[in-house]
Amino acid sequence: MNFVVLTTQRSGSTWLIDVLNKLPGIRAYGELLLDQERVWDIGADDFPRFHDAPECRSRRRPGALFAYLDALFGRPGTVGFKLMYSQVQRYPEVLVYLWRRRIRVVHLVRRNYLNVVISREMKRLSGRPHLWKGKEVVHSGDSVAVKETAAPNKSRVYLEPRALLKQLRRSDRKYRFLRAWLTLTRQSHLEVAYEDLVRDTAPFEKIKRFLNLDPATLLPETDLSKITRGRHADVIENYEEVRAALHQTPFASLLE
Repeated sequence: MNFVVLTTQRSGSTWLIDVLNKLPGIRAYGELLLDQERVWDIGADDFPRFHDAPECRSRRRPGALFAYLDALFGRPGTVGFKLMYSQVQRYPEVLVYLWRRRIRVVHLVRRNYLNVVISREMKRLSGRPHLWKGKEVVHSGDSVAVKETAAPNKSRVYLEPRALLKQLRRSDRKYRFLRAWLTLTRQSHLEVAYEDLVRDTAPFEKIKRFLNLDPATLLPETDLSKITRGRHADVIENYEEVRAALHQTPFASLLE
């Protein structure tokens, strides 16, 4: 049962792809529609990104993308990849393909948009997109290194209130648009929240049923760990300023 994990950055999608790719009979890829060079990703690595595929160089869109996805989903077993909201904007025809081919969609959301913004800022400050248990991946320009984890991250982030509100509204619009598209087109989809996935295994069991995977298969362990930990008051440098800016807005409840 072929699928995409539809999501936005910093929503736990790398963690989910890592777990799915370790299940028997399934190939779960990272961001196959990412245009820029990427020196590290997680998941299956035996299929080129669209940017590097022959179809991209020899044909025009949307035919090139459709041919590429046909080749991807024509592989044996259950095949899926991570599709970001930003890549839907870049390749809107992908929605047509998903609808026409009835590709199943695991819609991974992070209910707390504020935590997405914080996670992005932590990544920018630390240079660490992800953290393994006991090790970390550090990006520096075009290079990548895996090294032993140093002391836990104690960084705090400054969030400019006006820019923060714009980011939260933008995130909400994208989520509502794609959720409406999934509903109106009657696309076969399952919405799961990052907050539920980290709490217990029940959402993973729903994903296994949705993708027709063997329900008896035990979920594998992932070596990925959270980078940002702690209450908002501990990680937001200008917490009181942010609290005042979010007061009496739809996002006030996002502050913990």
